[in-house]
Amino acid sequence: MKHLKWSPYVGDNFSTAKSKLLLIGESHYLDEKPDSLNRSKDPQFTKEVVKSLGVNEDYYPSHFFPNVNRLFALNDTSREAFWSKVAFYNFIQRPMFTKNTRPNRADIALGWSAFDEILEKLSPDICLFLGNSNAKTMQKGLSENQKLKVEPLRYMNKVGGSWFYKSNIERDDKTITCLFIKHPSRYFSYIKWRKELSNKYDIIFHI
Repeated sequence: MKHLKWSPYVGDNFSTAKSKLLLIGESHYLDEKPDSLNRSKDPQFTKEVVKSLGVNEDYYPSHFFPNVNRLFALNDTSREAFWSKVAFYNFIQRPMFTKNTRPNRADIALGWSAFDEILEKLSPDICLFLGNSNAKTMQKGLSENQKLKVEPLRYMNKVGGSWFYKSNIERDDKTITCLFIKHPSRYFSYIKWRKELSNKYDIIFHI
């Protein structure tokens, strides 16, 4: 795919899941290991990260994947089955060198181009953005694709200090639901967010 630096992680049972759920992280961060930059150049890097940190829960000084697994109430026996049914990729298409590094406007524009390609390739039913920082740029970011109809962003509720946003995308006579939640890093309340998502989108917990 033209705009994707890394191939998405796609579980073996994604295509046959009751509802095809695409999880979208914000970006890859390099760690302190000497080979971190070289590893990030591998097109299969995202797949390796998900298998290591999401499926196997190998130790890494980040709250992201542990909190994602907590959000979906996963344990040692259910984790592998869950990840076999979902897909995952990161929105920003270059690695961030530190946790304080932020993507620029060009990164975000490229991110929406990559997202457009992902929709065509995977045809998800629900996109759960694990981080809401780019929600307000979606309509503009996808505006050049005449095949897409993007509904205005809806402010659903505030959970803690972060907004829960929602929008629908119409593509090829299919409605794709896009949900944006707080980035599941530090200070992420997986209990509150699970409760909020369960109110109207409980289907994502029963794929």
